[in-house]
Amino acid sequence: MPARPTARLVQSTIVVPSAAFVKTYASDELFEEALSLSLEAVQASSRATILRVPAVIGWDRAARTVTFERLRGWWTVNHLIRGLSFRGLPSGSLEDLFTRVGYALAEYHAITGHIHGDFDTENVLIDPSQLEVAFIDFSRPDFAFYPAYNRHCVERDLALFLIFLRTKYPPWKAAHLLRRANRLLSRRFLAGYRERLGDESINGARLRGEYEILLSQPYLSRTFAVRFLRRSAIFGLEDIPV
Repeated sequence: MPARPTARLVQSTIVVPSAAFVKTYASDELFEEALSLSLEAVQASSRATILRVPAVIGWDRAARTVTFERLRGWWTVNHLIRGLSFRGLPSGSLEDLFTRVGYALAEYHAITGHIHGDFDTENVLIDPSQLEVAFIDFSRPDFAFYPAYNRHCVERDLALFLIFLRTKYPPWKAAHLLRRANRLLSRRFLAGYRERLGDESINGARLRGEYEILLSQPYLSRTFAVRFLRRSAIFGLEDIPV
């Protein structure tokens, strides 16, 4: 994997530049948790080869807000995959991109010693011109009610990302479920993870188990695909060598 410039931790400040956004947290506990994890992620990025994390520009404890660097011109992976033809990106670039996402996730796990915990396609950003990868939103997800949510097995992050890529589409995008590229990109994602941490870094049985557990949660099962196609072969991982 090629090297890239490392992320930079900016000192806390009350000035909000135009290339920034502010996130407010509902409680002191969630604010402190998110701030700590975000700062840790920035430091992890500075030690990584592929992973990038937007800088933490500042924070206000009284208002429970954190100001983050805004990556202009970047897409969420969700925006990418909800284009039927993947927004026109060529197949080679797509394969490289999803390999990089897997590699970057392995870097994050290896450096921080824990999982992201809400590793869906909204929390992974890509630069479509440079094929760079960034992770965002290290706060507690809606479906986690306990602080140790990010101490789960690594297969939790892997399974959640695969679900969003393979099954989580609204009714008017149901045709996306049938794309062969979904299966190919799933394999490239897992291959990138193994490239960084080795062939034994993913437990296949655990990955399948986490996949099934997550599909059964109300947070995900409200979607069209899960409600109406739950028993379909589309939802299995048989096509992926795990």
